Amino acid sequence: EHSLSSRWLDLASGLAAIDVLEQASPLDPAFQHAPDDQLFTLGPTEIDALRRFAETLRAQLLDLVASRSSDWGQTFLVTLARLGALQRSIESGRLVFLDSFPDSDALEYATVDPGSGLGAQVLAENRRQLEVSLSYFRDLAHPDELAWERLEERSNRYLEMSRAFRESGRLRVAKGHLIPTHARIHPLPASLAGDTFLNPERLARARLRERDYARRMRELYRYELLTRNCVTAIFETLNESFGNSVQLSEVELGGHISGRRSLSFIPFVSASKVNDDYRVVARETIWSYRQARLHEMRQTENPVWVALRESNTLTAKSYRRRSADSFFLFFTDETVLLRPLLGAFNLVAGLGESLVGLVAAPVDRGRILTQGLRGTFVSLPELAFWNIRKGSNDWIPPEHREPSPHGAKVRSSAPAGRDDGDSRRAE
Repeated sequence: EHSLSSRWLDLASGLAAIDVLEQASPLDPAFQHAPDDQLFTLGPTEIDALRRFAETLRAQLLDLVASRSSDWGQTFLVTLARLGALQRSIESGRLVFLDSFPDSDALEYATVDPGSGLGAQVLAENRRQLEVSLSYFRDLAHPDELAWERLEERSNRYLEMSRAFRESGRLRVAKGHLIPTHARIHPLPASLAGDTFLNPERLARARLRERDYARRMRELYRYELLTRNCVTAIFETLNESFGNSVQLSEVELGGHISGRRSLSFIPFVSASKVNDDYRVVARETIWSYRQARLHEMRQTENPVWVALRESNTLTAKSYRRRSADSFFLFFTDETVLLRPLLGAFNLVAGLGESLVGLVAAPVDRGRILTQGLRGTFVSLPELAFWNIRKGSNDWIPPEHREPSPHGAKVRSSAPAGRDDGDSRRAE
């Protein structure tokens, strides 16, 4: 059953679609891209493929008008907008497509500066993906919506990155599949925008309910480092699948583990308890990107030289500091005896960054100070032989994203990264 918000969106989209049909409203040009990059120039074969796909979309529009589906309006609006972009593409001989980025996060230019090498690598990869998608769409006998969505998404990502580099501006990023469904594609219908519907009293009550709902959601799904973290959530989900029955868990798994009533909230403690209490039949290690790279380097280079070079952030080839990372000097995850000494250097580095951040706080709103304090906090456990910092990477080359022959599985999205204290860094 649809939620109230989903039903509201379906209703608003349907009314907007009717308004667009009645008034023949054109799409706002701000949500169409018509880049002049040579890559988007179309030849006769590409234009012919666009014509075939446009005919398919016209048939879909007729079916949607007669559809009884509740979400027909949003699909109709997107299809109509795409059809307009296709027509412009055919007439101009250049690929025109919709802006499919949602209201999403953005990276600062310094993070993906092409001069650093990282930005140029990501841009080149996006260009290759766009070329492949265009060739695939062109060569289909019957171009379909899935092929167009892939081409549309790759075009958006490549154009966004090249624009950010050209203008030295912020880069919009979004995870997952991009579909142009954000509400800004069409205006709110006049029937839903009057004073009677959106009067101040109703808006005030809606905001109060929204804040109350947000508070309840935080209480229900709050995160607490010691009592409600990712480890306790795993055990809670597992135990709920057996109706929280200790006896049934012992029968099916060989034992029962409560994530909240012991030290099981600590990852290595929980791993030990799983080995001791459950009937473990197999184990699988998913290596981080850095560990996988170290393994590969040791196969082709002198292991001693690899250990020395990769032990610090200044010379390591398996790590490229991202702008959101705290400053530190040494990796301490592979050494135990030297961990307190190396951790002391990291602590000094964190304190130094904090002092710099204190001076820069009025300018950067405390960004560097926050990073320095976080780095200092993460360095403290190293003084007691405990490591929680793993480093991070904004981007992982394509050749290192697939499972390696020795069993290391590397997963990545580009660009991506996590906070310093997250042990799942760049997996």
